Amino acid sequence: MFYFSTLAYSTFLASGRDGSKTNGELLSDYSIACRGGIKLLTQGMFGPPTVYDMFIVGCSGDCQRWDALQQQGRSSSRCSCEDLDTCDQVTSFWL
Repeated sequence: MFYFSTLAYSTFLASGRDGSKTNGELLSDYSIACRGGIKLLTQGMFGPPTVYDMFIVGCSGDCQRWDALQQQGRSSSRCSCEDLDTCDQVTSFWL
């Protein structure tokens, strides 16, 4: 059962709309953009970021798209993040 689930996740990553990036490429792009936004928060000149600032970065834009695409892949493969070893690929982990 586990093999078929990881195969389903691999198929999800390789799929995409015609003429556009695959889901795996989109995940990579969103990951880089989200982590960049989080990194900017940590480089603030006036101390640590506020909870509101973390919420704005982590719950909108590329971070939201990254989490949604990860969730879509896990639900289509019926796997947990532990099964796919992707638990560190969510916004809450990086915040």
